[in-house]
Amino acid sequence: MIGESLPRLEDAALLTGRGRFIDDMDLPGQAWVRFLRSPHAHADILGVDDGEALTVPGAVALLRDSLETGPLDNRSPVRRRDGAPLVPPPFPAFARDRVRYAGEIVAMAVAETAAAARDMAEAVAVDYRPLDPADTEELFEWATGDAAEVEARFARAAHRIRIPLANNRISAAPLETRGALAEWDARDRRYTLFAPTQGPGQVQEALAKALGAARADVRVITPDVGGGFGMKNGIFSEQVLLAHAARLLGRPLKWIDDRAEAFLSDYHARDHDTVAELALDAEGIFLAIRTSTRSDLGAYATGAGPVIPTDGGSRMLANVYRIPAVHAETVCRLSHTTPITAYRGAGKPEYGYIVERLVDEAARKLAIDPAELRRRNMIRPEEMPWRTPTGLVYDSGDFAGNLDAALELADRAGFAERRRASEAAGKLRGFGFASYTEPDGYKDGRVTMRFDEEGLLTVTLTASSNGQGFATTFSQIAAAQLGLPVEAIRVLTGDSDIVGRGSGAGGSRVTTVAGAATVRASERIVEKGRRIAAAMLEA
Repeated sequence: MIGESLPRLEDAALLTGRGRFIDDMDLPGQAWVRFLRSPHAHADILGVDDGEALTVPGAVALLRDSLETGPLDNRSPVRRRDGAPLVPPPFPAFARDRVRYAGEIVAMAVAETAAAARDMAEAVAVDYRPLDPADTEELFEWATGDAAEVEARFARAAHRIRIPLANNRISAAPLETRGALAEWDARDRRYTLFAPTQGPGQVQEALAKALGAARADVRVITPDVGGGFGMKNGIFSEQVLLAHAARLLGRPLKWIDDRAEAFLSDYHARDHDTVAELALDAEGIFLAIRTSTRSDLGAYATGAGPVIPTDGGSRMLANVYRIPAVHAETVCRLSHTTPITAYRGAGKPEYGYIVERLVDEAARKLAIDPAELRRRNMIRPEEMPWRTPTGLVYDSGDFAGNLDAALELADRAGFAERRRASEAAGKLRGFGFASYTEPDGYKDGRVTMRFDEEGLLTVTLTASSNGQGFATTFSQIAAAQLGLPVEAIRVLTGDSDIVGRGSGAGGSRVTTVAGAATVRASERIVEKGRRIAAAMLEA
């Protein structure tokens, strides 16, 4: 079973239109929400004129002064350069007196239909007093590595490579935009939020904190999700405000982002300016590497934002190479831009890019074939396990072998001829390659396995699938361990009442960690089954 190609169990429903995404969900008596967002990056709010908004057919309410929620949870594990914990400024759910980035929420229009809510929002007049951008505010400094050792190695290096690099700001732009459906149960005094997340447990915790509610009084349900890429792994203002307003108005509220709004409202990613340096000896052997990065976190720090340009990515500063000394320093700052969060690798691709650009530049400066320079400095299989200067341990790997296999598959030997043919046709042709590795397996991977009276096994995960195919993967693992057909297994995710506390999908970790937890749970089931069978059979 493991190692076999198994048809994905999720696909039949998704390919025949039976998937259930947030925009497919409705509740009786629901109203629709449109958020009013600032067109200014920095401005005082002098007043909000309802205008004709409440005369729009289907108008329900325009909410602003009655919105009273706590700030978003933006705690971060990162520590400052001096070792002190990072305490970022509060992240408000909406702008009350001053906006600090374009797209920040100012108010919310509630109507019987989505179109009416949009008409209401367009009828509201907000009096702004635009302000000059504030000087970029430095939030904290951070550093890792041995600066003195790196400086000593640079001092005796035969070659020093130095390049400036800009890793531009991007939007995750998943196929499915964000949205939410919130309900307040007055009898049970409990919130329910339906939203595409990468794991309901962590959103439940953050939502409860912002609402001033007990965690048990908040339920988060995640249906099918059309892509997350890290961006859907945290709490958003819209989720908090929707749940709060559902209680205020006593009816369910629904909001669906459109693509234009998403580019303003979704957290962005990256936005780093780095100066990177590599020291080499006369033979082209790497001696040390160092980076100095300025990271723009946006107007407010999210919980993930400070991790990415610091602890999250710098661990990969040695990449696949025998680099004996590293040093990285980062200055994280706030600006009048959309807040930053994790996106596909969350710092590791960024630092991998830095290293590989340095290697390519060194190859050009030293007139060494870029493949040979990499091969010369790669960690060898016989050197495993290998501890990097950043503390990671590589247990295995044949990086040079992988490089050679890739070059053969790409027919690098025939590239010169292909380039000549392209030039003759008036076209350009290039050949580039890069090495990359990244850690996974961090955080928890909580799994629960239960048999019902009919013998059906239910496997429960804290992470929600964003397209990874968890139902297939974990059915396959459990089936292989327990000798069951996959048809006798179902995988449940996405309901905080069922899955409980635990991390969501992210960091390339779910199959590694939760998969191992599934194996361990299966072993316990087998052992328990043996004891029961022994007692029943009097063996």
